Amino acid sequence: MREMPHGSIGQQLADQMPWFHSCTLVQKVKDSVEREWYARACIELGWSRNVLEIQIDTGLYARQGGAASNFERTLPGLQSDLARETLDRLGRSLESVLESLASASRRRGSSA
Repeated sequence: MREMPHGSIGQQLADQMPWFHSCTLVQKVKDSVEREWYARACIELGWSRNVLEIQIDTGLYARQGGAASNFERTLPGLQSDLARETLDRLGRSLESVLESLASASRRRGSSA
């Protein structure tokens, strides 16, 4: 039996999210690493396409996932971990607020 490389078994990211999410990523995100980061976030966090577009337009990757931080160089180990965790929680809170706003906007749009 042929051995598969680690992590190669399973669905590709594009197969795990709706078609128009993939279209949005291809149209709006040119860098493949950044595109993969957004795709993983969509799947893990269950983003709607509206939320995905908001996150791309506001540069979430640069603010959170892809941004280099100097925490490890400038803070002791425990404080570095705490700072990173605090930023992650803040990012998740922001995502929740944006999702709520997008849902409210969709409800208003469908009732009009």
